[in-house]
Amino acid sequence: MSGSRRFQIGPGILMIGLFSGGLAVAGEPYDADFSLRFAGALTRFSPYADVAAMANTSAANKWPSAINPGSLPWQHAPGKMRLCLAPQVSAILFDEGSDLYVGASTLTWESEHWGAFQPSGAVIRSNIHETRLGPDLRFNAEYLQFQWGIRPAEEWSIGANFNYTSSSLSFEEGPITFAESQMEAYDFRFGVLYSPVKRFRAGLVLDYGFADRETDLPFGVHEEDAPEQWLVRPGVAYEYAENSTVFLDYQFVYLMDASGELDLRRFSVGVEQQVFRGALVRGGMLVDATGHFTWTCGVGTSPMKTLSIDLAYQHDMFPEVARELGGSGVITLSVSISF
Repeated sequence: MSGSRRFQIGPGILMIGLFSGGLAVAGEPYDADFSLRFAGALTRFSPYADVAAMANTSAANKWPSAINPGSLPWQHAPGKMRLCLAPQVSAILFDEGSDLYVGASTLTWESEHWGAFQPSGAVIRSNIHETRLGPDLRFNAEYLQFQWGIRPAEEWSIGANFNYTSSSLSFEEGPITFAESQMEAYDFRFGVLYSPVKRFRAGLVLDYGFADRETDLPFGVHEEDAPEQWLVRPGVAYEYAENSTVFLDYQFVYLMDASGELDLRRFSVGVEQQVFRGALVRGGMLVDATGHFTWTCGVGTSPMKTLSIDLAYQHDMFPEVARELGGSGVITLSVSISF
């Protein structure tokens, strides 16, 4: 929405997995261990309703809620103090297994000469519910991020992002813990946004993350490994009318840990249509290399220049973990207040 200044949770928070044995099934569309598939699935997630409603197409988005750090300084903050506070909440509801709940908040400040600065934080908690394989899944995470971006010229901008995640993931059955993993992840993201002609933008995001993970298994078995993740995301956008845009993104993700490796390829299309000033409708679809199709939708409103509210729904967004957790629905609410 106009004037919104929010942050995008990066792949650092998504480099989360369990243990390096036992949950891979040969011949499945996503043939890898759960540790890789879970991390790969969550690279689909966006905590911002405006982005989520358009199937996460955001590499060439002009709003700071985009995954591209170069989008952060593209729009000027509407408030007199150039400050913006933006809380977001999401519920990831699986057909089977534990649901995930995400609470996030960010503060953005736009300086006069040095670009825009944005510290952010998020907390993820799960309820406890058995998966299709039997044991209960428990997941908790805390996430911190600092993002910076500058627009040296009218045609282009650049940005950088560092984020840190501390997470734990376990399978449990009553008082018995079958496996428990503790992880600390570090992630670096760089982005550029370029507008060669009026109404057209192109963006590119490059991301690398690494982590230290320790896992405790039954009979006193202790494992350590160092997962890594690379992400490349180019995208284009065409603004065919004021605040009405069509987006196209391609996403390539490569993950590796002690259990093996996994690469994922996805295409997404999103549309944002301004119905009248201060009211938007959005929709999107995403298809990956296996042929899995996802659809999304949402609405947004700006009752005043310094306030925006966005709501989104995503249908079956995480097929990589469907064999354990089934289908899913994601509901996201975002608010942005400028000062």
